[in-house]
Amino acid sequence: MTEWLAAMDAEPLSVCVDFGNPNAFLAVPPTTALAHELGLTVNWLPRMTAPIERPAERSADDSRGTRHRRFRAEYAARDIQRYAELYGLVIIRDIYRRPNVTLPSLGLLWARRAGPDAAQRYVEAVFAGHWDGSLDLQQPAELQAVLAAEGVDAGGFETFAMGEGRSELAQLQEVLVERGVFTVPTYLVAGKLFVGRGHLPMIRGLLTSS
Repeated sequence: MTEWLAAMDAEPLSVCVDFGNPNAFLAVPPTTALAHELGLTVNWLPRMTAPIERPAERSADDSRGTRHRRFRAEYAARDIQRYAELYGLVIIRDIYRRPNVTLPSLGLLWARRAGPDAAQRYVEAVFAGHWDGSLDLQQPAELQAVLAAEGVDAGGFETFAMGEGRSELAQLQEVLVERGVFTVPTYLVAGKLFVGRGHLPMIRGLLTSS
């Protein structure tokens, strides 16, 4: 049994995130605040998902359905920026970017080996760096620098990322799919699955009911 599988079943709060998804980024501050309030650590797990679809360009020939989908997408984009400002985060640039998140996901698996606090710091640093444009998720050296800055020994990460880590990441994705995790952020609490940070009040109730 891998370390992350044991933690998923043992820790009270597991959270699946995708570094290329702005909604996952927005979930970090309130989730972290809840964990601190309750004296818990968050079991962060990488879950690679499909990117947010860019709405269709406006056209005089748009159908009602096309217009409706575009209005919803535009509203969602405005909402993301509003919440970013509320949480004091960077202004999120281009929510429709399609980064390959394999390497930062491997970095999270590596950071977890140094403990939950290191994983927490890594998650915060990578999300912030990616969404403010200061971090290139495709550059191993930049991610190694993040690991080192957050107190994680980066020696061996590149070898891990080219071999063992990829098998581990693929296995984790299969397990999460089997457990019903199809998007991010997704919370796993007491055997229950919750999609979206809007469920944090209910999650708080579950975590404090025992």
